[in-house]
Amino acid sequence: MEHIDNKHTRHKKEIGMSDNLLGNIPDQAKNAFDSMNKINQVIVANLQKVAEFQMNAVKSYAELTMNQVKTISDVRDVDSLKALGTGQAAFVNDLTQKIMDDFKALNGIGVEFKDEVEKVINEAKDGATESAEK
Repeated sequence: MEHIDNKHTRHKKEIGMSDNLLGNIPDQAKNAFDSMNKINQVIVANLQKVAEFQMNAVKSYAELTMNQVKTISDVRDVDSLKALGTGQAAFVNDLTQKIMDDFKALNGIGVEFKDEVEKVINEAKDGATESAEK
């Protein structure tokens, strides 16, 4: 008789676990959709940051280029040509520094994006664990 009682108890536990899993499906689905929505928001925000960064970079590089064209068009004699040559070293240094700063800024946007996505994923894992434990 004890063997039958153990089987019956184990069967009741299994049914309870199945009911628990089925009962958690709406919570799990909500957590999944909430997580996907948060990730989509992070992606959109990141795309906006990258687009704004690129527009500012294009404007900045266009201004640098136009300034170079104006400087070159002002060459009228040997002295102005010497001045142009002297100024080119400073221009190259400034341009190199700007490129490095832009890469650092773009890298920062990428790191921030990665951190935000990881945060959402960790929150989703925590939510799934809590939902499964109910």
